Amino acid sequence: MLSPDNLLVKLEKVTDKKYSDDQRTAILHGTGPLWITAGPGSGKSEVLVARTLKLMICDEVPPGSIILTTFTEKAADNLSNRIASYLEDLQFADSVDVTDLRTGTLHGLCNAIMREHRYPEYIDLELLDENSHLFFLYNQEDITKFFKENWKHFEPVFSGFPVSREYGPNRWQTTGAAVFMYDRITEFRVDIELMKKNAQKVVKGLAESYDLYQQRLRDNYRCDFSTLQQYFRRFLDSRHGAEFLDGDPERQRLPVKHILVDEFQDTNPIQEDIYFRMAASKPHNLAVVGDDDQALYRFRGGTVDSLVNFGDRCAREWKSTPGRVNLHENRRSHPDIVTWFNNYVFDSPTMSRPKVRAPGKRKMVAKSGVTGKYPSVCAILGEGLEDAADSLAALLKEFEKRRLVSSWEEVAILLRSTKESPWNAGPFVKALRSKKIPYYNPRNRGLHEDPVIQQLLGALVVTLDEDLETLKAVKGRVASEVYKWIRAYQILAKSAEGKALAKYVEKSHGIIKKVKAKTLLNTTVMDVLYRILSLPPFRDLKEDLNYATRLAMITDLIDSFTAFTEGYGLLRTSSSEDGRLSFRFLMKLYYEFSGFIQTQGLNDPEDPEDLIPKGFVQIMTVHQAKGLEFPIVVVGSLKDKPEVSGDNWTEDFLAPFSARKPNGTALERAQQDLIRRFYVAYSRAKHLLILCGKKGSVSPWALEGSDGH
Repeated sequence: MLSPDNLLVKLEKVTDKKYSDDQRTAILHGTGPLWITAGPGSGKSEVLVARTLKLMICDEVPPGSIILTTFTEKAADNLSNRIASYLEDLQFADSVDVTDLRTGTLHGLCNAIMREHRYPEYIDLELLDENSHLFFLYNQEDITKFFKENWKHFEPVFSGFPVSREYGPNRWQTTGAAVFMYDRITEFRVDIELMKKNAQKVVKGLAESYDLYQQRLRDNYRCDFSTLQQYFRRFLDSRHGAEFLDGDPERQRLPVKHILVDEFQDTNPIQEDIYFRMAASKPHNLAVVGDDDQALYRFRGGTVDSLVNFGDRCAREWKSTPGRVNLHENRRSHPDIVTWFNNYVFDSPTMSRPKVRAPGKRKMVAKSGVTGKYPSVCAILGEGLEDAADSLAALLKEFEKRRLVSSWEEVAILLRSTKESPWNAGPFVKALRSKKIPYYNPRNRGLHEDPVIQQLLGALVVTLDEDLETLKAVKGRVASEVYKWIRAYQILAKSAEGKALAKYVEKSHGIIKKVKAKTLLNTTVMDVLYRILSLPPFRDLKEDLNYATRLAMITDLIDSFTAFTEGYGLLRTSSSEDGRLSFRFLMKLYYEFSGFIQTQGLNDPEDPEDLIPKGFVQIMTVHQAKGLEFPIVVVGSLKDKPEVSGDNWTEDFLAPFSARKPNGTALERAQQDLIRRFYVAYSRAKHLLILCGKKGSVSPWALEGSDGH
């Protein structure tokens, strides 16, 4: 056995990094709850890895008795790979089997553990992904109509959609609102029976629609991600859960002894309850790591209170005081950048209100080794956003000329939204393109604007709807979107490259014309799509890695769509007319599948192994940049001011029926969230931080975060 002190000595040699006193305290903590707040660039991941190694090597805790969770699968894989690599370097790989370590997102672990223990309530259920969840609920119109009828009451929830004041939300918009509200009811552990007793008709109606939705999931043997956590919380109190928590020597199942949680500031109430339930047995070995100043995921149900009030819950529930560590050495940024974001958050009266930040936090201390007497924090402000973006692109080009930038991935532009609209990423994309600076913006939900994707979708539509007779009955934005696809296909069909495809479409029309009414064809929508993909130009794109993943995304979307159509997308002819496909089916294709794309948009698929591809300026939302760092960071969206969102409103609306009460008013929470967003953006920069926007429109919240002063 290796002593803890000797382990750290060896790790410092392996990593060529010196642990701070605070890091050592966190790593060497004994038993009982541990509460770590970790500022930006303070090495929290390294601490989690080292603590896990200490448990396995020094304390001889079997890897199978340790649960290590984080926010994304990529982050979990990164931690697992780092642990395995260090075990090799420390020559413990043969004696410690890291494959037994339970690492992953909480959702992934909940699913795997319940299946492993064959939990009867869950074992036969299909877990819906995000798209399948939406398609499933879209097809439960008797449930979602509640939101159509009461949309004005839930207007804050619809704020992200262009809802018609005259006609109200469309079916996809009501589906999105239903998903949002049902997720929050589950995640906030709302008392549905209490809601049913409420005098307000809309409250009672929401509870009844939620009950109906949950029953519909069970009837169809399906489960969404929020309900997955509900099943797991019940599992922990079951006989199967006891076997998981306490172990079973006869079946060679190890007990759970330690739970380590990364990004705890972004957990929701049911997740917090799950962690506390798993660590309910003494000595309550629950270690949580996070930074309340970097809490960004309220829009996914995250409540920063979980981290801020961790000590209070340990005292209330376990009569225990957690070990307390605040990691405050920044090993990333130039000292002036550290001073900037320190002052930004510590000088804010908004962030000084009670229970907004974790107690005992200290200002970050610059320890990066980045030096130099130059303006490491500066601003580019133009007469308009386009002017500012042009000046930025010219500056970056000058950096390249002077070799201050060796490769374009060293630059990141961080925005509220990466949609290429005039008020978001559009001016930056245009300016970079004009200077021939390559950029990477796969997250702009503009995949369906790609001409190749439009050609593919247009070919599918024209194959199934000859003369576009059914499309003529489609109205609004959906029809406009589909006609874009058709025009793209028609141009392709007239070219030499599209000759074989045009011939296939014509042949398909001939086959359909010969089929009698009320006939079930032995062909699905997916079959037609695959046949189109087998022809040029799509056939040749399968060798192109970018297009291979894009085309795969379209096939996955068609699969999600057909999963909820009659006969799993099996084509049938009209009930009244020979030689035509079913009007009802084609209308479903237009309004459901095409409507999904028109309403939701499509992000370009990313390679999880190459989040930051070389040679491209990165255009990202602040949320996507969390956990990353760049030599040069440009922060835009400087005009943003606090606005009460559907997330803030929903917390207040559900508060009377949940044990979790929101802290402060909805507006105060919106103010805090905006400050956190800017704080995260500013703290990504290593060498240079540039604020970029329009003169006279920069929000005081972007500059100081001090209540707008």
